[in-house]
Amino acid sequence: MTKQKIAYIGTGAMGKQHIYKLLKDGYEVQVYDKYPEAAKTVIEKGAVWKDSPKEVAKGADLVITNLPLPHHVLENMLGETGAVEGMRPGATWMDFSTTDYHNTQHIAEEAAKKGLFSLESPVSNLSHMGVDFCNASFYVSGDKEGYDLSKETLDAIGKISFFVSDTIGEAQTVKLLTNLLFYSQMLVLGETMMICKTNDIPLQWMWDYIRASKGNSVVTEQVTPLFLMAVMTIPVLWKLR
Repeated sequence: MTKQKIAYIGTGAMGKQHIYKLLKDGYEVQVYDKYPEAAKTVIEKGAVWKDSPKEVAKGADLVITNLPLPHHVLENMLGETGAVEGMRPGATWMDFSTTDYHNTQHIAEEAAKKGLFSLESPVSNLSHMGVDFCNASFYVSGDKEGYDLSKETLDAIGKISFFVSDTIGEAQTVKLLTNLLFYSQMLVLGETMMICKTNDIPLQWMWDYIRASKGNSVVTEQVTPLFLMAVMTIPVLWKLR
């Protein structure tokens, strides 16, 4: 299968890592960011700069937005020089933001008038270093044909992707539910470590015991080292104040 030509809007912390991976895998990537200096490192790696969302979208098979807030996505897609105006019929727009899905639905409705596929694809890190190592999963809803066309690209920049449904909004719901499960476990783990600390139970010993028990999980494996690091570091920083 021929690699998609990518237009990537938003070269922040997450966007940079995705673009680096795409370039490494031989993809042609055009980029745009409101702040040109934010794209400097990806341009040095081989990405091609364009002066507007409309220009970056021209000729692209897949337009990706990775932006902080709903109004940023709306402006970059449907603004005066928005990407929708530059996209060819049959191209796909994919939004990596976890944002207001009503905004995504509105953009998708306008994009459909031009024969474009639209997808919401919120990103969930599979570890606390997920962004830096592209160790992430994508929950996708929207036009299934657009997903099928873009799955190979998603696989290049993440660990796994799931097509949730053809209803934009449901992928974000699934992501937030998995977040709820993860952070609930973090809360319980933190309380466990606090009880141990209060009762002089060695934290390293407790972690070793948990990992050997039925209480083990991805959270205890990956988050406990951060707790232990904080226990060692915070008292030192406090003394230096």
